[in-house]
Amino acid sequence: FLDGNDDDLLNSGATSIFKDNSFSKPIITPKTMKNSVLIYKSSEKLFHGFDFTKLPKNSYRKTVNFLFFPK
Repeated sequence: FLDGNDDDLLNSGATSIFKDNSFSKPIITPKTMKNSVLIYKSSEKLFHGFDFTKLPKNSYRKTVNFLFFPK
């Protein structure tokens, strides 16, 4: 994350890692949405994201995303 709302991380689009796809069993949640990074192995059976239905209107977040591929 480059910049985002730290007042309510879970409802501001903070990408987290979950055990389930209903976002009810968090494993890792960010402590800040300002100048932070989340690195995880996407081949593991984990779910990442956030609940779009809880995003307040007029909220924002700035992110940079990338994916590494093995040779």
